Amino acid sequence: MRHVCGDKRIGMRISLCLLGALCLLAFFSSVCAASQARELWCASPWLASIARFIGGSYTEVKPLAGWDAQGKIVSQRKTPPAGTILALDPIDAQMRGLKADSPRVRLLYKKLPFPLGQRDAIFFDPSTLPFVAQRILNVLSSLDPENYGFYQRRLAEFQSRMESTIEVGRHLLPTSKILDLTGTVSPWIGASMEGVVRPPQDLWLSWTRGENLEALKSAVAEAVTRKWILLLDPWTPRAVASACEGVPRAVLLPAPEPNEEFFSYLQHLYLTIRESVKE
Repeated sequence: MRHVCGDKRIGMRISLCLLGALCLLAFFSSVCAASQARELWCASPWLASIARFIGGSYTEVKPLAGWDAQGKIVSQRKTPPAGTILALDPIDAQMRGLKADSPRVRLLYKKLPFPLGQRDAIFFDPSTLPFVAQRILNVLSSLDPENYGFYQRRLAEFQSRMESTIEVGRHLLPTSKILDLTGTVSPWIGASMEGVVRPPQDLWLSWTRGENLEALKSAVAEAVTRKWILLLDPWTPRAVASACEGVPRAVLLPAPEPNEEFFSYLQHLYLTIRESVKE
């Protein structure tokens, strides 16, 4: 009887050791998967910000270009790297010296119906952002089908973060009137607060070309008289920004910091407006 009990104890110990070994194996397997993250290059720093969110620990995202202190996009490599490169569309690829029809270049869109100076606004439009993120998911899951479920969960989290960030903006931002003279972030600001006045598109385009500047000066003077906020960003065209130099209540939004998380940057925009109004 004692031998039987002893054999049972030994069997239980062996089983526990095997279970522990399996747990360790599973743990190290997950660590290896994370350490061997798939590399993905992005033609645009905005695209890299979103791809980094969707890819999580399974994708190492590297941008081909970044921002300088003034928000200008500057190339970080003289020659394209080996590996898969993600671009918004053929123009995005060509701007980084890439061939759009290369088998290693993945395009999110065949053609975007936006003028060159308005293309980056797609990354600040809540109505288009989920579709951009979905297309990024499609690319990542085609490169790494085993982790499709993970990328899908990250897409759902992206949607949730976008909506919650907009809600934060609605609570943080003032109810003051704003003359929106931003070059890129306009859709995001308009989605988060009331009282935003944007010049008509035809008039705005004429200002960006240096035309109808008397109308621009009149609009700025009227906004100052009404004590509105004049909102600019680093991508506001020079002709428009010049008309606001030295003007009271003109607020210049910051450019992103290197590798700044996408939604952290969007909240930073809200905080900048809020703090500027308090002064």
